[in-house]
Amino acid sequence: MKRGFWRTVDGVVAKSDIVLYILDARYPHESRNTDLEKLVRRKGRRMLTVFNKSDLLGEQKILVPKELHPFVIVSGKRGHGIPKLKGMLKSLSPNKEGKPIVGVVGYPNVGKSSIINRLKGYGTVRVSSQPGFTRGKQYVSTTHFFLIDTPGVIPREEKDDVKHLKMVSKPFDQEDPELAVFQLMDAYPGLIEQHFGIGTGGDHNDALEGIARKRNWIGKGGLPDTMRTAKAILQLWQDAKITPSLRAKR
Repeated sequence: MKRGFWRTVDGVVAKSDIVLYILDARYPHESRNTDLEKLVRRKGRRMLTVFNKSDLLGEQKILVPKELHPFVIVSGKRGHGIPKLKGMLKSLSPNKEGKPIVGVVGYPNVGKSSIINRLKGYGTVRVSSQPGFTRGKQYVSTTHFFLIDTPGVIPREEKDDVKHLKMVSKPFDQEDPELAVFQLMDAYPGLIEQHFGIGTGGDHNDALEGIARKRNWIGKGGLPDTMRTAKAILQLWQDAKITPSLRAKR
């Protein structure tokens, strides 16, 4: 993550009355950014934690540690929980007469822009599945709030590609979907194979080809279409049809 992004976020937090800290509800621990949390505390700002993408959460429960209170669970995509979010922002505002400045921060692709669009009431901030899409500050004035969108920031020392992959909105935008699936297979041995009902413990490439054959995803020359298969697996993952939390139910 470029230092310029961190300077931008530092400045936004400093001028905010409230910091809206967006996490992915499916991966609350992985989407936490303790560097950001420390920054907000150091600046003495009020923080409201928002667990987004609740529509993909399924039956998974969120255990919220005390340091992330107050919090609200929402779906930027579906609009669930947005009225409660607006009410909590109003109650936390130190300025009861004017519009509070709300800085929106979090990892890339946790859904910051979709939340801003919901608070605005209609689409105004462009949304993309590409990490780092928001290149700089974006200012949005709503009826009750003055919002500042920020680039998604990753902790300075972090290099966990699997963690980032989990939160990408549209996995078929990955440059190498087959490699992405192999990373998930490494991180969660047997999970994807079990979902498709094929043998586990073998070579990842063999597993991908086995899934393709089982689904009859065959390409030119009668060979398994592993590219199509990888994209389909990643889509199922992002739609929460394949998740580690489902392993115990099988």
